[in-house]
Amino acid sequence: MRRFRHYALPGFSLFLLVQFGLPALAQSGGEVSLGVQVERSALPDLPDNVAARLTTGSGEPIGGASVDFWAEVEILGTRSALLGTATTDATGVARVPIFPRRPQYEIRVSFAGNELYAPVETTTVLTFPTERVEPVQITTPTSSLASLRTVMPRAMGIVVALLWIFFVAAVFYVVKTIHRDSTTGQPNLDNP
Repeated sequence: MRRFRHYALPGFSLFLLVQFGLPALAQSGGEVSLGVQVERSALPDLPDNVAARLTTGSGEPIGGASVDFWAEVEILGTRSALLGTATTDATGVARVPIFPRRPQYEIRVSFAGNELYAPVETTTVLTFPTERVEPVQITTPTSSLASLRTVMPRAMGIVVALLWIFFVAAVFYVVKTIHRDSTTGQPNLDNP
């Protein structure tokens, strides 16, 4: 019995350290940094890339980590739009393509963390050269049915008005017939 207690205490202590202590040590010692930049495309038809480099506190790259890229956009107010999610390569770099629609974007990049590294998030403003920016142009499509846009509402209004006139006339006729028959006491079958 004494021998069991002698081995049980160190074994239980090791169990507690593995269950609760090592993950906490990994989280606290797993500081990371995240840098963001634009990688310009060499060809004008290909998109630029927003690149994020995930490294440890000592500068070692972290590969195989999932990184989210967000951009601030103006759609019914300022909102964050997900540009994409990418996995870091062996050099710790994750990339998502972007076709810039304006010269500057506020980009937020986040790493959710894992069992070895703490989560990290950074926000930066990226500037794109004006020759790469393709602003959004809203154009009205032209079609052979474009002339119907003004005619159809009027035509539908006329049809609805005619239906209401017919309905009111039918109600008036029925009420008049009922009133005539009630005054004579007999239904008038000869003349409708």
